[in-house]
Amino acid sequence: MAAGRTATAVAHGHGPACSGIRKMVDFDLRAGRYLLQVAGHEGPALTLMVTPTA
Repeated sequence: MAAGRTATAVAHGHGPACSGIRKMVDFDLRAGRYLLQVAGHEGPALTLMVTPTA
């Protein structure tokens, strides 16, 4: 992925029932540094988890 380009999601889903996870989005990324931007959230705080998958 070239610097300054937007990554395209490869999958979307919901978390397990009763888990509190509302949305999951997968990206096929190479090792490196990335900037995560979130738009459209109106609350004062937002909890995120970013994790590698196998």
